[in-house]
Amino acid sequence: MPASTQPSQFHLVLLPGLDGTGDLFEPFLAHTPVEATVEVKRYPRTTFLGYEALEERLRGELPNRPFWLLAESFSGPLAARLGAGGTPYLLGVVFAASFVRTPRPFWLRVLPWPWFSRLPTPGPVLRYAFAGGDDSFVPLLRRVRKSVDQGVFAARLQAMASVDASADLARSGLPLLYLRGRRDRLVLPSSVHHIRSLRPDLEVVTFDAPHLLLQSQPEAAWAAIQDFIEREPRGS
Repeated sequence: MPASTQPSQFHLVLLPGLDGTGDLFEPFLAHTPVEATVEVKRYPRTTFLGYEALEERLRGELPNRPFWLLAESFSGPLAARLGAGGTPYLLGVVFAASFVRTPRPFWLRVLPWPWFSRLPTPGPVLRYAFAGGDDSFVPLLRRVRKSVDQGVFAARLQAMASVDASADLARSGLPLLYLRGRRDRLVLPSSVHHIRSLRPDLEVVTFDAPHLLLQSQPEAAWAAIQDFIEREPRGS
């Protein structure tokens, strides 16, 4: 391959979903292209940190070299805030099945999450809500859920009920990519439409995938990310 057409090296920082462990990235990381280096951020499993505290923590952990940020689900508002300015070396943001303001305002506000989160989640619910009927992800989902204090889960759900980083996203001039699953039953298309209303230049790539998009379509997701970065002038 001629040198001028060789893919660029890039560094990607991954922000996890609601579990905060980063363990759900395992199927995605197994397909990491040789051009990429990856850094997974992890949130406390036994102590709740709200969005503001997590943002402060992340700012102290981000790389001192050019990097791209990928935010899965729960972490979308964090990526929007980090992308609004004051984050050295950040080149662009990828949202994966994510949002910048509460995606389910009614249910997140009315359900008794501290009680609800203590109940074991039936396998069929995990398959339906997260994996689009795919049984293969249920053991990983169960393992991850058991590794996190259930009070932390409940508090994160409550934090999602009122979060709104729309103004931060509107201020950001960074390139944005959204990876959307056509069969996502947790984050609805309205979240994508809202982000695009704030940033009409948002690029959206849609997959035949459930909420666990990165896990069910890892190679296709990596291809979309790499293509996006290669086409950005700052990606090289």
